[in-house]
Amino acid sequence: MALYENTIRLKGFIGKNAETKATANGNTFTAFSLATKSSYKDKQSGDWISHTEWHRIISFGTAAKYAQQLQKGDYAEVEGELRSSEYEAEIGAREKKQSSKRRSWEVRASIVRKLERIGSAESESKTQSSCVGSSAAMPRCLPRMVSAMIPSPFSPFALRPAHGRSRRASESRLPSGTV
Repeated sequence: MALYENTIRLKGFIGKNAETKATANGNTFTAFSLATKSSYKDKQSGDWISHTEWHRIISFGTAAKYAQQLQKGDYAEVEGELRSSEYEAEIGAREKKQSSKRRSWEVRASIVRKLERIGSAESESKTQSSCVGSSAAMPRCLPRMVSAMIPSPFSPFALRPAHGRSRRASESRLPSGTV
């Protein structure tokens, strides 16, 4: 068991198309924004209050290549670690400028998955009826999601053939003539 752990897992919608950029030493990375939403019911008014949080996501290597496919409005899941950086910002007008330290946060993604929703009205009505405690104003569950995982070499669950070779569906471990 690790003494320290810095992992974050987010699911949300892409804010704008993913952009590929290069660092000063020539490494490429992909950057995009991800919106997550949390809601609660106000006890006094009975209204649902929503809060949207925007996250800056950065991915390098193979994860960056897969993240390039993401476009605005896509539903995605990101796993990685939270990183912060400090910078100096100038505040004020010309003569009264002051320097202030600021901190920004970003997620360094090691796994990026594009998720797809089953989007027909028929499936949504089935989902709504199967949700416990849902209301028309704010359902307590989301439509079922179908995961289309974008593989990452950092994933401990990467799909690899057993014993160094792939097995076709027509091949079987049972000898011929047995059921």
